[in-house]
Amino acid sequence: MKVILVILTLCLFVSCKTEHKPSRIYYLNSYHAGYASSDATENLVRERLDRKELTLKVNYLNGKYTRGDSLKSAKAKVIYEDMMSFEPDIILVSDDDAIKYVIEPFFNQAGIPVLFCGVNWSIDHYDLNPDYIRGIVEVLPLSDCLDTIRNYYSEMKKLGILSENSISEHSNKLLLDSLYRHRNLTPSYALVDSFSQWKDAFRYMNENVDVIYLPTNGGILNWDDQEAQDFIADEIRVPIITCERFMMPYAVFGMTRVLQEQGEWLTAAAEKIISGADIRSIENTKNNRVQIFVNNDLANAVQFNPSGELMNSKY
Repeated sequence: MKVILVILTLCLFVSCKTEHKPSRIYYLNSYHAGYASSDATENLVRERLDRKELTLKVNYLNGKYTRGDSLKSAKAKVIYEDMMSFEPDIILVSDDDAIKYVIEPFFNQAGIPVLFCGVNWSIDHYDLNPDYIRGIVEVLPLSDCLDTIRNYYSEMKKLGILSENSISEHSNKLLLDSLYRHRNLTPSYALVDSFSQWKDAFRYMNENVDVIYLPTNGGILNWDDQEAQDFIADEIRVPIITCERFMMPYAVFGMTRVLQEQGEWLTAAAEKIISGADIRSIENTKNNRVQIFVNNDLANAVQFNPSGELMNSKY
């Protein structure tokens, strides 16, 4: 009887010693500190997961300013090695570059839970193992934005898309072209590297399209906020729309996602795994909260005079 008791006690002791509660979290931001879109997610990760019983490490892929596949792949290899030396229990990532260059090639079969946010529109073009990788896809309210602006400019046919030259924007070009054409819009694209190129493209579109769509400016070299605002105030001739809150200083009208929504989902899902949930119990999803903004100064310049609900939400 004493021998059995000793064995049982030893088994319980070993079980307690080997039981592992996730506590080491590695968060990889595809971009850089100071980019408003990913800052909102990073701030929530730090606020909610940087605490006494957890060890949080944050790193940046700097995808907006690391140009070309070879350079991004080299940077990704360095980050992968840093991840492995950190020995994370959970990996969190935001946006497409981290998925494409780090998670898909290195962690698809690694057995480490990976949670993502900010991946544009769909994950269908990635090979992601659902046993280990789950997340929230970023869907912009672009369809509603286009339909709403058309209520005020019923003759609009030509849409200019002016944005940065990045992986995400080239992906968006492929994914969204049919969305534009389905609405009987003829899209033209300018994906630029520098602020001077952006201004040249804006001048051209200002003369040749009916509406300009500004997705983002995060990867445009030498961008100057005040100069951009002054430039648009002087040059604007057609309505400018956006689906990003941080682009509203340069746009007439915006229907935008709520930046914090992606980070809120990411941290809540991480908390579930920390508490013992299997990642396979977490469903992939997409954001659904929307805000509406009107930039009055620019709206007046193009005689955009919304009424009702739109007038209650001003930038």
